[in-house]
Amino acid sequence: MKNLYKLVPVGPVDTMNDNTRIVFFIVGTALAIYFLRTYIPLLEHWRELPAPGSYVAAFYHYTLGYPTAAGNAIWDWASTLYLTPYFMMNAIITLTCMMLYLGFLLAIAIPVLIFLRGFGITGKLLIKVFCAPFVLLIIWSFLTI
Repeated sequence: MKNLYKLVPVGPVDTMNDNTRIVFFIVGTALAIYFLRTYIPLLEHWRELPAPGSYVAAFYHYTLGYPTAAGNAIWDWASTLYLTPYFMMNAIITLTCMMLYLGFLLAIAIPVLIFLRGFGITGKLLIKVFCAPFVLLIIWSFLTI
């Protein structure tokens, strides 16, 4: 009984190992790509929604829809170039174009995040602010049923 306290962990316990984190990262990335490819084009009709929904859909249309649509356009353009007669080389060129586009988006986002960090705004707060319109729309829809 004297050594029983050694069996009970004290402090935070990390139950996820590296393999689990990799699986969650891959599944999360796949779900994000599915969401972006499937539901973002639906936001183009944000003007047809009723009042609070149209504002939220417009917010997400301009923050997620335009960059995703540009990424889709770049993918379609680069995949139909056929610069070489080799399929795999064309795929590498297409992926390189997408990496350049991602680098362009990061080159815009990182200075903005550094600027906001100077005011004490962290990444977690930005995620909360970004998700807040959707949560408020859900609350609004439950209140107006």
